[in-house]
Amino acid sequence: MPIADLRPTDLPRSPVDAVFRRMIASRDEKIAGLQDRILDLEERLRRQEARHALDAVHAAALARLNAELVWPDGPWPVRAVLPLARLIRRVTRR
Repeated sequence: MPIADLRPTDLPRSPVDAVFRRMIASRDEKIAGLQDRILDLEERLRRQEARHALDAVHAAALARLNAELVWPDGPWPVRAVLPLARLIRRVTRR
């Protein structure tokens, strides 16, 4: 019978075959573990992307709020009020 007609089960088994089978099984387990890790990382990435989108919405809202809080007359009212606030604070501490 030519070797080409033999099936893998017809071949004699050697100790080397067992070693190779263990190596292949170990590699398959590692691949399965890595696939689980990839799925976990993909899920984590999706959650972070959702969080990032929410942060972008909040940042836009803060920018809009900051624009609304600008003094209409510029910084002059602030400069006028700060010394008065310091005076009131100093007097109330005594």
